[in-house]
Formats: sequence, structure tokens, C-alpha cells
Amino acid sequence: MISKELAQFIKIHKETNPIEIILSRDKYPNIDVKLAATIITARKKLISKMPEWASREDLIFPSTVPTEQCSSSLTAKYKQKYSVDGIVIDITGGLGIDSFYFSKSNKKVYYFERNSTLYNAVKYNFSCLNVTNVSFSNIELTPQNIENTLLDLSIDNYDKNKVVVYLDPSRRKKDGSRVVAMAEYEPDITSIKSTLFKFSNRILIKLSPMEDIKAAASECGNVSLAQVISVNNECKELLLHIDKNHTANNATMTINAVSLKKNEPNSLFTFTYEQEKNASCYYCENELDKYLYEPDVSVLKAGAFKLIAQRFNLKKIANNTHLYSASFANFSFPGKIFEIKEVAEYSKNAIRNLSKNYPKANIVTRNFPLGANSLRKILKIGDGGTVTIFGCTLNSGVKKLVISQKIN
Repeated sequence: MISKELAQFIKIHKETNPIEIILSRDKYPNIDVKLAATIITARKKLISKMPEWASREDLIFPSTVPTEQCSSSLTAKYKQKYSVDGIVIDITGGLGIDSFYFSKSNKKVYYFERNSTLYNAVKYNFSCLNVTNVSFSNIELTPQNIENTLLDLSIDNYDKNKVVVYLDPSRRKKDGSRVVAMAEYEPDITSIKSTLFKFSNRILIKLSPMEDIKAAASECGNVSLAQVISVNNECKELLLHIDKNHTANNATMTINAVSLKKNEPNSLFTFTYEQEKNASCYYCENELDKYLYEPDVSVLKAGAFKLIAQRFNLKKIANNTHLYSASFANFSFPGKIFEIKEVAEYSKNAIRNLSKNYPKANIVTRNFPLGANSLRKILKIGDGGTVTIFGCTLNSGVKKLVISQKIN
């Protein structure tokens, strides 16, 4: 529990560098200065993810690591729709954000967390938040104990069609170092899937957006739907839907590219890899039309490179340049639309004129020999403004600088 003294200390020092706080601990013998610094750091990390928790002075966060891996309020709210008026078993509870939002749409949530310090903090936080339909267990679920643990809680008495198992595997080893390969995640879904299917027909697994979708789906098996979820054009997670009654087939597996924005409607692009493989599109060759289309990162990560051009009747700039052009603006497009002001050669003369006409601009590169920062240095253009300059390669192989202005 956060005492009045600790809460006051945190309030006074919330803008102070946490390192400075820790170094000054001798001045405050009656304050857990390390905990105060941790809570201050965690709240700052949560401002963009879970602002409703970051602003609470009564919630405790004993470590900053869970705040790095936890879901945001936007992604957690989105996942609510996959379990309504049922039972959710969150076997990797963590900071509890997903459990918190699942509890709002379900009858019961079972929260499991192996770290006792984090478990106690989350249990305390939920009491502060007046959450009453969550059952807490401080235990590490393993292939050896998971079945008996769930049987002890009588979860086998529920209708398996109304139970959803959710897990967000740890991407760190017990020594704190990061892991990348899915096989190293804890727990390993492949070793517990058959047991979980005894209690539920549906499993949701949240993975790093860096995972290869096809490889992850093949490794998990029974994946009926793979979702790439972005928030404000930044990939946040890969969500795999594992269905006991689904026969694994990557070619026909449904893929959802989901774009979430705080104050705007969500966008969704749905396809299969078979559809993408069979899609055909036209290319711009040496000329661009009036508008430039830049897909949301969720679409690019999902791999809908040709199909998005086909469905929206766009021309692709080049096979390996994932930008598109058209003579019209279609605002249902899942991404950004720019009006092209001019297309300049990537040459010394053009660069000289650009810096005069556009002292400030946003820089983006696609299939270009330079990264955005390197191109900015060559152009000698400051950051900011309403203009975006795309450095890209056309289908003919010619390098171009597309000067544009966002219209949506």
C-alpha cells in the first residue's frame, strides 16, 4: 500500500530524474526512495499506454519491466470483443491491464502471475479500482501443473465455448535479458496448448509485432486468425487466435491489419495470403498521379502489398516500394493520403532548390538508398512543418523525391 508520506513524496518529485531521487535516499530515511523512483518511472511509461492508471496516486508499480510489455488501454479495449459475458483465464497476468478490461465485459476473470511482488501489487491495485470479479493466483503455470491448477478452480465446469484463455508470454529470461525467438517465450504455447483445450476451445496469444506471422502461426498450430494491431501507426502486437476446431493452413488463414487511433475510427483490412499471392496490380512506371497513398504499418507488417492496390484501384510505385498513387482520394484507405505538390529528381540541382522552397519538412524513405535521417542531412531541411518528402524508387529504377501534403 502507498502510505500518505510516500504518495506525497512521489507527488513532489514526479518531475525529478529518478536517478537523482535514488542518489538522495540518505536524506529521506523514512521513505522507500527506490520504490518511489520506480513508481515515478512506471507512471511516465504508462502515460501513453494507460493514462487512466498513470494519473492515479493510489496505484503501486513495483517494477518498470511490466510497463514495457503491457498492453495499452486501446489494444486491451479492442480485445474485449473476443470474450463477452464469459470466462477469461489470463495465465500470464503481468500488470493486469488485459485482465482489467476483460473483467469489464465478462462474468469472471482468472488472473495468474508467477512474480509474487507484481501479483501483490496488481491485487492491491484492483481493490483500489473496485474490481470484484477477478480471482488471483500467485503461481507459475507449467506443463506439469497447469491441468491440476485449473481443475482445482473448477474451471472444467464451464462451457468451453464461453471460456477464453489469454496469454502474453514473457519476452525476458529469468535473469532479465530479452529473448526474440518465440520458442524461448515463457510459457511456450506449444507445450501447454493441448491441456488448455481441455478447458477452452479458444486461445488468444499476444506476441511481439516483430514475430514472423507465418512462422508463428505454423509453430502454434490451429491459428484461425492473425491480427497485426497498430496504435497511431506504430505496430504494437501480433494477436493470434488459436481455435481447437481449426485445421492449420497459412494460405487460407485470415489476416487482419488493425489500426487503432485514440480519437478516430478504427480501420480494418482483412485478407488471406492466398489472396495476396493471386493479386495483381498496375505500376506507376515514370509518372505519379495526383495523390500518394501510404499504408498503415499494420498493413505493411501483415504483408498486403499487392492486394491493397487491387482493392482500392491504386497503382503501386514499384514492386519493392510500398507506396501507391491514384488520381482520386479514397478516405476509406487504411493509411495516410497525401496530395502530391511536385516530383523532383534526386539530383544536386533539385536538392539545392528543395532546401530553398521547403526549409522544414517530414522525411520518409521507401526503397531508397538512404535512410530518412541521412536524406535529411543531404537535403539540409529542418524537421517539422506540413510538407512530407518521400524518397523512393520508381518501377523504372529511377530515384525520386515526392513532395506532398497530408490531406487526411
